Amino acid sequence: MRAQIGRLVLLSGALLAAPALGSAQDAPPALPDARAIPGITAEDHYPNACVSCHVVLPDGRDVRLSTLVAQWATEVRPELLELAQSAAPEGLTLSGTHPNVGAMVREIPSGCLACHAKTSTMAPPFAMLLHRIHLTQAPQSVFLTVYQGECTYCHKLDMTTGAWSIPSAPEPEP
Repeated sequence: MRAQIGRLVLLSGALLAAPALGSAQDAPPALPDARAIPGITAEDHYPNACVSCHVVLPDGRDVRLSTLVAQWATEVRPELLELAQSAAPEGLTLSGTHPNVGAMVREIPSGCLACHAKTSTMAPPFAMLLHRIHLTQAPQSVFLTVYQGECTYCHKLDMTTGAWSIPSAPEPEP
């Protein structure tokens, strides 16, 4: 028995014959509802990316980047140093401390790019470093467990142009 041709479908420049839909049994399955994607199909509770999450938490822990950088000026935890080293340019060995630049960096993350540029030879490039820190430490990664690894908490889509960006903003006061 030959399938009845119901319509022609243009797919990548080729015309394909699609079978006629004769009954509800032949109908394609219903599509599931779209996933809630912050800033695209749902409200974005973290519009300023880094500084929206790196705050003084309700339990009193200060995870602002200026506070973390001040701590790293003394020592970077071994597991964090290992991740940073894995993102470092070939031939660069990290010292285990970070310069205390907290007061010099006014906008985050744009202020970080002076040292952590894509082509940096003095520090791990920003994208590689942040993706390693936030996305490779399962199950203990707060970004993966609490924030579910949601890319749009950091990467923002301009719906008009289709361009992606990471906003910079001043760090909030405690």
